[in-house]
Amino acid sequence: MAGHRMVICQPLDESGREEGAPILAIDPLSAGQHQQVLVSTDGSHTRNHVKDQHSPLRNIIMGVVDQPEAATA
Repeated sequence: MAGHRMVICQPLDESGREEGAPILAIDPLSAGQHQQVLVSTDGSHTRNHVKDQHSPLRNIIMGVVDQPEAATA
């Protein structure tokens, strides 16, 4: 994990409320504090990113949300 920025991310529900426990993710995009991000839980993608097929890492930030869209019913 050396050389990789790690951040704690709080999952949100469709209304933007906290949901579940926080997760640890690699952040190759240097997201700012309190920005909403898209997190991939595809462990193989994360292991490819760190170039270690035996890494226990699973989560990686794949995108930063510019403006969250309001949920529509």
